[in-house]
Amino acid sequence: KDFNTASEIRQCLNEFISLRITLSGTSAVSANTVFAEHVYEYEDVVVGWRFANMVYEKEPKRKLLRRLFPFGRGDAAEVKGNCETFTKVDKALIHDIVPQPGDDYEDLAETSTLAQLGGLFKRN
Repeated sequence: KDFNTASEIRQCLNEFISLRITLSGTSAVSANTVFAEHVYEYEDVVVGWRFANMVYEKEPKRKLLRRLFPFGRGDAAEVKGNCETFTKVDKALIHDIVPQPGDDYEDLAETSTLAQLGGLFKRN
């Protein structure tokens, strides 16, 4: 077997009791070390899916003075082009999953743990 399909990959997985994921980082507010932890069970594994990207870049809001008193056309474009971007983390996406590239992935409605959520993930 080539293990190129979701069902072939599922068949070769060894059932485990739990998988503990621990993240650590530094708080931007207090500079203290912060931790997060989540425990997954075998039933939580969904073949062909990956976690959604939680990190994105965002441009800072323009200052009020720049909006009230815009510079000449060239200056304004130059100022906008030189804006720094801020890296943001959307913690609401911590458990969200999206399909991996390709067309072969397990149906979420058929996955035991996710099916218990009331069929929220049924395909159209």
